[in-house]
Amino acid sequence: MKKIIILLLIIPSSLFCQINDNLSSVYLEIKETTDGWLDVFPNLIPIGWSDDGKFAYKITMCDDMCGCCTDGVSIINTITDKQVQYLDFGEGGGQFGEISKNDSIMEVRKTLKRNNIIIGSSGKFIKSNKINNYNIILNQERIKSNSEWGYGIEYSLIVGNYDGYKTVSKGIIEDNEIDLQYLGYFKSPFENRIIILFSSCYRGIEQTDYYSLKFVGCSLNPKTF
Repeated sequence: MKKIIILLLIIPSSLFCQINDNLSSVYLEIKETTDGWLDVFPNLIPIGWSDDGKFAYKITMCDDMCGCCTDGVSIINTITDKQVQYLDFGEGGGQFGEISKNDSIMEVRKTLKRNNIIIGSSGKFIKSNKINNYNIILNQERIKSNSEWGYGIEYSLIVGNYDGYKTVSKGIIEDNEIDLQYLGYFKSPFENRIIILFSSCYRGIEQTDYYSLKFVGCSLNPKTF
């Protein structure tokens, strides 16, 4: 395997330039596979946090088969790890459904405001697997499954230190032969909380490897360990 740096996808970013000129993609360092025909990576633009634990971001995903890319804006509750809302902009990212670009910008603004998201408050993307005196560990094991490809990954994401660890996420990701990859985290500016990112990879029928991002919230309050 070799390491690559995901470069900015060549997609118009006027939607977010008109919201805040400081928003930009983060560089996600992901190991690409060697036996797939092609690797397809997501492009992430963090938007910001709310003071009650919500995190918003823009995601762009491309499809090598059709040569198209789709954009969306997601808001995640980092306490429950549930998606609060997702705005699907479809191909090109310039429209929201059938309405105009200006209306789609207004829709994003209203959605962020309704969820108390502060644009530009996401902070730096930290690639370390440590924060303060805590370690972030992604355990995984490849297992057989009844999925299309017959395999999957059973994982657990734990955070802590010699005083104790807590499991912040665990489960089975189907159709995933390639190892999950820990990427890093964003820290909330409003409370002692982070959102952790790791990637999974799904192999399509044409031997194309599609990477997706997983978001997991974690409180760093010592009482939660």
